[in-house]
Amino acid sequence: MWLIGFEFESSMFVKKHQVTNNFIKKFVKDRTCYIEGISYPVLLTDKIEERNKVFKMFEDNKKLIESPQGDNCGGHITISKKGLSGVEIFNKARNYMGFFYSLYSNRLQAWSCHSNIYLEEEKNNKFAAMRFKKDLLEIRLFPHYKSLKDIFLRYKLVFELTKAIDLNLSYDEFIDNCKLFFNHQQWLNERIKESYYFKQMIDDKKYNKFTIKFMKHYPRFYEIQRLRNENKR
Repeated sequence: MWLIGFEFESSMFVKKHQVTNNFIKKFVKDRTCYIEGISYPVLLTDKIEERNKVFKMFEDNKKLIESPQGDNCGGHITISKKGLSGVEIFNKARNYMGFFYSLYSNRLQAWSCHSNIYLEEEKNNKFAAMRFKKDLLEIRLFPHYKSLKDIFLRYKLVFELTKAIDLNLSYDEFIDNCKLFFNHQQWLNERIKESYYFKQMIDDKKYNKFTIKFMKHYPRFYEIQRLRNENKR
Protein backbone atom coordinates (compact mmCIF):
# COMPACT_ATOMS: atom_id res chain seq x y z
CA MET A 1 0.00 0.00 0.00
CA TRP A 2 1.46 3.30 -1.13
CA LEU A 3 0.99 6.54 0.78
CA ILE A 4 1.33 10.07 -0.54
CA GLY A 5 1.90 13.31 1.37
CA PHE A 6 1.74 16.93 0.25
CA GLU A 7 3.32 20.26 1.13
CA PHE A 8 1.35 23.42 0.36
CA GLU A 9 3.52 26.53 0.36
CA SER A 10 1.81 29.90 0.40
CA SER A 11 3.05 33.47 0.27
CA MET A 12 -0.12 34.74 1.94
CA PHE A 13 -2.46 32.50 3.91
CA VAL A 14 -4.29 34.34 6.68
CA LYS A 15 -3.81 33.24 10.26
CA LYS A 16 -7.44 32.39 10.95
CA HIS A 17 -7.43 29.79 8.17
CA GLN A 18 -4.28 28.05 9.45
CA VAL A 19 -6.27 25.30 11.12
CA THR A 20 -5.28 21.64 11.20
CA ASN A 21 -7.80 18.95 10.30
CA ASN A 22 -8.02 15.32 9.15
CA PHE A 23 -5.84 16.16 6.13
CA ILE A 24 -3.53 19.02 7.18
CA LYS A 25 -1.25 17.83 9.96
CA LYS A 26 0.52 21.10 10.74
CA PHE A 27 1.58 24.54 9.53
CA VAL A 28 5.20 25.64 9.65
CA LYS A 29 7.00 28.85 8.78
CA ASP A 30 8.76 28.69 5.43
CA ARG A 31 11.86 30.70 4.52
CA THR A 32 11.21 30.86 0.77
CA CYS A 33 7.49 31.53 0.99
CA TYR A 34 5.52 32.52 4.11
CA ILE A 35 3.77 29.48 5.45
CA GLU A 36 3.64 25.80 4.60
CA GLY A 37 0.82 23.38 5.27
CA ILE A 38 1.94 19.76 5.59
CA SER A 39 -0.55 16.96 5.09
CA TYR A 40 -0.87 13.59 6.71
CA PRO A 41 0.10 10.75 4.35
CA VAL A 42 -3.03 9.55 2.53
CA LEU A 43 -3.77 6.48 0.46
CA LEU A 44 -2.46 6.45 -3.12
CA THR A 45 -4.89 4.33 -5.11
CA ASP A 46 -6.84 4.03 -8.35
CA LYS A 47 -9.91 2.54 -6.65
CA ILE A 48 -12.67 5.03 -7.37
CA GLU A 49 -14.41 5.07 -3.99
CA GLU A 50 -11.19 5.41 -1.98
CA ARG A 51 -9.70 7.93 -4.41
CA ASN A 52 -12.84 10.07 -4.21
CA LYS A 53 -12.40 10.26 -0.43
CA VAL A 54 -8.91 11.66 -0.93
CA PHE A 55 -10.09 14.09 -3.59
CA LYS A 56 -12.80 15.27 -1.20
CA MET A 57 -10.02 16.17 1.27
CA PHE A 58 -8.42 18.28 -1.44
CA GLU A 59 -11.70 20.06 -2.10
CA ASP A 60 -12.23 20.70 1.61
CA ASN A 61 -8.82 22.41 1.72
CA LYS A 62 -9.21 24.39 -1.49
CA LYS A 63 -8.43 27.72 0.22
CA LEU A 64 -4.96 26.53 1.16
CA ILE A 65 -4.23 24.72 -2.12
CA GLU A 66 -5.25 27.73 -4.22
CA SER A 67 -3.87 30.41 -1.88
CA PRO A 68 -1.50 33.08 -3.31
CA GLN A 69 1.93 31.70 -4.07
CA GLY A 70 5.13 33.32 -5.24
CA ASP A 71 7.59 32.03 -7.80
CA ASN A 72 9.73 30.46 -5.08
CA CYS A 73 6.89 28.32 -3.75
CA GLY A 74 6.82 24.64 -4.64
CA GLY A 75 4.45 21.72 -4.40
CA HIS A 76 6.62 18.97 -2.93
CA ILE A 77 5.16 15.47 -2.71
CA THR A 78 6.34 12.47 -0.69
CA ILE A 79 5.62 8.80 -1.31
CA SER A 80 6.26 5.72 0.80
CA LYS A 81 5.45 2.03 0.94
CA LYS A 82 5.93 -0.38 3.81
CA GLY A 83 8.84 -2.68 3.09
CA LEU A 84 10.67 -0.25 0.81
CA SER A 85 13.38 2.13 1.98
CA GLY A 86 13.68 5.63 0.64
CA VAL A 87 16.77 4.79 -1.40
CA GLU A 88 15.05 1.75 -2.93
CA ILE A 89 12.14 3.91 -4.07
CA PHE A 90 14.60 6.53 -5.35
CA ASN A 91 16.47 4.08 -7.56
CA LYS A 92 13.26 2.60 -8.95
CA ALA A 93 11.57 5.98 -9.54
CA ARG A 94 14.68 7.30 -11.28
CA ASN A 95 13.83 5.16 -14.32
CA TYR A 96 10.67 7.18 -15.00
CA MET A 97 11.68 10.70 -14.02
CA GLY A 98 12.44 11.82 -17.57
CA PHE A 99 8.72 12.38 -18.10
CA PHE A 100 8.41 14.51 -14.97
CA TYR A 101 11.50 16.49 -16.01
CA SER A 102 9.80 17.22 -19.31
CA LEU A 103 6.46 18.22 -17.76
CA TYR A 104 8.05 20.52 -15.20
CA SER A 105 11.32 21.48 -16.90
CA ASN A 106 11.18 25.09 -15.67
CA ARG A 107 11.65 23.84 -12.12
CA LEU A 108 15.12 22.57 -13.02
CA GLN A 109 16.20 26.22 -12.88
CA ALA A 110 14.85 26.67 -9.35
CA TRP A 111 17.28 26.84 -6.44
CA SER A 112 15.40 24.08 -4.63
CA CYS A 113 15.73 21.63 -7.57
CA HIS A 114 18.97 22.52 -9.35
CA SER A 115 21.28 19.99 -7.70
CA ASN A 116 21.93 16.31 -8.52
CA ILE A 117 20.14 16.54 -11.87
CA TYR A 118 21.34 13.04 -12.82
CA LEU A 119 19.68 11.63 -9.69
CA GLU A 120 22.72 9.79 -8.42
CA GLU A 121 22.26 7.94 -5.14
CA GLU A 122 25.63 9.02 -3.75
CA LYS A 123 24.82 12.70 -4.42
CA ASN A 124 21.44 12.69 -2.70
CA ASN A 125 20.74 16.11 -1.17
CA LYS A 126 18.01 18.57 -0.28
CA PHE A 127 18.28 20.77 -3.35
CA ALA A 128 17.47 18.16 -6.00
CA ALA A 129 14.42 17.40 -8.10
CA MET A 130 14.03 14.19 -6.09
CA ARG A 131 15.69 12.99 -2.89
CA PHE A 132 15.32 10.08 -0.52
CA LYS A 133 15.02 9.95 3.24
CA LYS A 134 15.05 6.87 5.46
CA ASP A 135 11.65 5.46 4.51
CA LEU A 136 10.24 7.82 1.88
CA LEU A 137 10.93 9.62 -1.36
CA GLU A 138 10.42 13.37 -1.75
CA ILE A 139 9.67 14.64 -5.26
CA ARG A 140 10.60 18.32 -5.21
CA LEU A 141 10.21 19.02 -8.92
CA PHE A 142 6.56 20.02 -8.78
CA PRO A 143 5.79 23.76 -8.89
CA HIS A 144 3.18 25.40 -6.69
CA TYR A 145 -0.47 24.57 -7.17
CA LYS A 146 -2.66 26.93 -9.18
CA SER A 147 -5.89 24.99 -8.84
CA LEU A 148 -7.43 21.76 -7.62
CA LYS A 149 -6.96 20.45 -11.14
CA ASP A 150 -3.19 20.52 -10.57
CA ILE A 151 -3.30 18.36 -7.45
CA PHE A 152 -5.75 15.91 -9.03
CA LEU A 153 -3.37 15.47 -11.99
CA ARG A 154 -0.28 15.05 -9.83
CA TYR A 155 -1.99 12.47 -7.64
CA LYS A 156 -2.86 10.43 -10.75
CA LEU A 157 0.63 10.79 -12.25
CA VAL A 158 2.33 9.73 -9.03
CA PHE A 159 0.00 6.76 -8.77
CA GLU A 160 1.13 5.68 -12.25
CA LEU A 161 4.72 6.09 -11.09
CA THR A 162 4.16 3.76 -8.15
CA LYS A 163 2.33 1.27 -10.37
CA ALA A 164 5.26 1.31 -12.78
CA ILE A 165 7.60 0.63 -9.84
CA ASP A 166 5.46 -2.25 -8.55
CA LEU A 167 5.09 -3.88 -11.99
CA ASN A 168 8.58 -2.99 -13.23
CA LEU A 169 7.04 -1.40 -16.33
CA SER A 170 9.10 -0.15 -19.21
CA TYR A 171 9.40 3.60 -19.75
CA ASP A 172 7.09 3.38 -22.79
CA GLU A 173 4.47 1.47 -20.80
CA PHE A 174 4.59 4.11 -18.07
CA ILE A 175 4.15 6.90 -20.65
CA ASP A 176 1.19 5.10 -22.24
CA ASN A 177 -0.54 4.88 -18.86
CA CYS A 178 -0.08 8.63 -18.27
CA LYS A 179 -1.42 9.73 -21.66
CA LEU A 180 -5.04 9.43 -20.53
CA PHE A 181 -4.69 12.40 -18.15
CA PHE A 182 -3.97 15.01 -20.82
CA ASN A 183 -6.32 16.66 -23.30
CA HIS A 184 -3.94 18.62 -25.53
CA GLN A 185 -2.43 15.93 -27.74
CA GLN A 186 0.08 18.08 -29.61
CA TRP A 187 1.44 19.58 -26.39
CA LEU A 188 1.64 16.12 -24.82
CA ASN A 189 3.44 14.63 -27.84
CA GLU A 190 6.06 17.37 -27.59
CA ARG A 191 6.58 16.69 -23.86
CA ILE A 192 6.87 12.95 -24.49
CA LYS A 193 9.45 13.50 -27.22
CA GLU A 194 11.44 15.81 -24.94
CA SER A 195 11.19 13.35 -22.07
CA TYR A 196 13.42 10.85 -23.90
CA TYR A 197 16.22 13.43 -23.97
CA PHE A 198 15.84 13.90 -20.22
CA LYS A 199 15.72 10.15 -19.66
CA GLN A 200 18.91 9.76 -21.70
CA MET A 201 20.56 12.49 -19.64
CA ILE A 202 19.64 10.77 -16.37
CA ASP A 203 20.64 7.31 -17.62
CA ASP A 204 23.96 8.44 -19.11
CA LYS A 205 24.70 10.95 -16.30
CA LYS A 206 25.60 13.41 -19.02
CA TYR A 207 23.66 16.35 -20.42
CA ASN A 208 22.89 16.53 -24.14
CA LYS A 209 22.30 19.35 -26.61
CA PHE A 210 18.61 19.49 -25.76
CA THR A 211 18.78 19.40 -21.97
CA ILE A 212 21.65 21.88 -21.58
CA LYS A 213 19.29 24.80 -22.22
CA PHE A 214 17.37 23.91 -19.08
CA MET A 215 20.52 24.12 -16.98
CA LYS A 216 22.22 27.29 -18.19
CA HIS A 217 20.16 29.57 -15.94
CA TYR A 218 21.28 28.10 -12.63
CA PRO A 219 21.49 30.66 -9.82
CA ARG A 220 25.15 29.71 -9.36
CA PHE A 221 27.36 30.06 -12.43
CA TYR A 222 29.96 27.63 -11.11
CA GLU A 223 27.37 24.84 -11.02
CA ILE A 224 27.00 24.77 -14.79
CA GLN A 225 30.78 25.08 -15.13
CA ARG A 226 31.18 22.01 -12.94
CA LEU A 227 28.74 20.07 -15.10
CA ARG A 228 30.60 21.04 -18.25
CA ASN A 229 33.88 19.92 -16.76
CA GLU A 230 32.42 16.58 -15.70
CA ASN A 231 31.11 15.94 -19.19
CA LYS A 232 34.54 16.58 -20.72
CA ARG A 233 36.16 13.79 -18.72
